[in-house]
Amino acid sequence: MGVSEKALICGKEIEKYIPQRAPMIMISGFHGIEEEMFHTSLEILEENVFCENGVFCEAGIIEHIAQSCAFRNGYIAISSGQKVQLGYIGAVTAMKIYSLPKCGSTIKTRISIEQEFMGISLVKAVVECGGSPIAEGKVKVALIEKEN
Repeated sequence: MGVSEKALICGKEIEKYIPQRAPMIMISGFHGIEEEMFHTSLEILEENVFCENGVFCEAGIIEHIAQSCAFRNGYIAISSGQKVQLGYIGAVTAMKIYSLPKCGSTIKTRISIEQEFMGISLVKAVVECGGSPIAEGKVKVALIEKEN
């Protein structure tokens, strides 16, 4: 598919792939898949619930990473004709946050799966702003079992 500078999926269409709803949506664009890495972005608006004193806080970065994982799972589910499943963060490890992006900037994230087994994924994420890394780490995400 490749990575596009312009978002391939954006706006209200993002809601099709993730269970979150406004004001908790922390993805504004999907830019494609390259070498099994999913690329997402978030335009950080001042009214974002994770903005404080003109910057996007650490919890917002982690939530953006988690929602990038949720988008990946939703994208795969919809592509396979299935419903989007709910999930939750099981663990955040090796998280390094180098700087906090300012309101009005856009962060870009790439996630890749390191391990996946029985609905649990270990995901590596790298977040950049203005071409420089601002955060990286690993998130364990578990999908909630489907109801029969």
